[in-house]
Amino acid sequence: VTSLDQPTSEVVRVRGAESQVLPLVLDSPHSGTDYPPDFDHQADPARLRSAEDTHVHELFEGALDQGAVLVDALFPRSYIDPNRANTDFLPADLTAGDAIKLPFALVPPV
Repeated sequence: VTSLDQPTSEVVRVRGAESQVLPLVLDSPHSGTDYPPDFDHQADPARLRSAEDTHVHELFEGALDQGAVLVDALFPRSYIDPNRANTDFLPADLTAGDAIKLPFALVPPV
């Protein structure tokens, strides 16, 4: 687990692709805990951590032994939610004025 003070530069980890024998790809898009260096957060760190689905990727690791592929996001959902399209949020849905000024189209849920 990487703390808010020790960020890394990796974004996604793919395991099992070299030995894949099953037509199965599992993903864990919300279990990341590596906070990027540019994540200038105002929220309390405990609140940010509450958005993580930590250890979900560990539930799927047994499938690697059976020949599946596992893709897990290493960044936290509070940084950006990879399961959201830029059309999932309308500007009118946002209450925090600064959220509209974010440099990416997807707004974090926390």
